[in-house]
Amino acid sequence: MTQSIDRIAQLFEVRRPKNPAIISPFDGTISFTEKGRLKYMTITSEYENKTYMVKSKYEIIVKK
Repeated sequence: MTQSIDRIAQLFEVRRPKNPAIISPFDGTISFTEKGRLKYMTITSEYENKTYMVKSKYEIIVKK
């Protein structure tokens, strides 16, 4: 019985991802810009703007 409890704990072990996804802290409009080899994603709302640098290997998924 005790072996099965250890196995269940292994199956449900929670780890932090190496590259966690960024979720916007507010609603807004998204735009992309490039400056040389660097790519930037800007989220703009009525009250706040936030800019993120995007690595070329990352896939960006935007949902309404």
